Amino acid sequence: MAINLRDNRMFWLWAISPTTVGLVLVLILAEFQLIEFHFSIHDIDTFILFSGLMATALISFVLLSREGIRLIELNTEKKLRAAFAEDRTRFLRRLDHEIKNPLMGIQTALDNLSGEQDPAKRQIIRTAITEQITRLTRLVAELRRIGDMEHHKIERLVIDPNMLLHDAFLMLSDQDQTKQRRINMDIPDNLPQIVGDYDLLLLALHNILINAVKYTHDGDSIRIDAQPDDDCLHITISDTGPGISPEDLPYIMDELYRSERVKGIAGSGIGLALVKRIIERHDGKIMIDSHLNKGTSVKLCLPIEFTKT
Repeated sequence: MAINLRDNRMFWLWAISPTTVGLVLVLILAEFQLIEFHFSIHDIDTFILFSGLMATALISFVLLSREGIRLIELNTEKKLRAAFAEDRTRFLRRLDHEIKNPLMGIQTALDNLSGEQDPAKRQIIRTAITEQITRLTRLVAELRRIGDMEHHKIERLVIDPNMLLHDAFLMLSDQDQTKQRRINMDIPDNLPQIVGDYDLLLLALHNILINAVKYTHDGDSIRIDAQPDDDCLHITISDTGPGISPEDLPYIMDELYRSERVKGIAGSGIGLALVKRIIERHDGKIMIDSHLNKGTSVKLCLPIEFTKT
């Protein structure tokens, strides 16, 4: 019967078999007085015996090490698969919820429209239907954009971060809701250059800033800071809003995740997930620090482009 080397117990026995065979062979040779246990440093038998035992021990060590690495990799792969399956199930559950709600709203509106004779009320219903369709269209477009981010190459052009941040600031200033917020930008001149896709990085900054406006209140402050260090440009967007609860904080960058505390605020739950994908595709990092009633800070780290001399 063939031995299945993937059976853990059989593998361990097989792995130590070279050393076991070597020791048994030594005992057999000694029994037949072919070797002696009174060895000398100059004895050729000593050298041969010692070399043989070392070789068998080394073979066993290599086999055991390979199996240990294989088991670690197998355990890691199982954990990754389980985590992926859990994330996928959670994502599909959220997607079902996000799609079902506007569809039910459209169905209800259509039912009301068919029995409504007042032209003004019919127009209100049509507007509600249009809003729900727009919401679904935006959701599908944002999900498609996240999917494209995973499989398509992005531009790798030299970018002036001062221009990038000023453009993001101007885009935010055009929003009506920002008139009730105090928005400040404090960045040094001549920030070091970065490399990437200008439009995608601008989109990421815009999404963060729009979130800061959306989830703060009238009179709150929003601040944009940027500082370089040895190899990274740190961009921080902070606000003095109500903050994020500790229970929600680990999940806010997941696709379609929305806290119960913000269900009344329009949004798809895609914005920060898209920002995370964009920053990661630029070999950067994103961190969020938030405390209830104390505000939120979104910190980006983007690699600095070093000019070759």
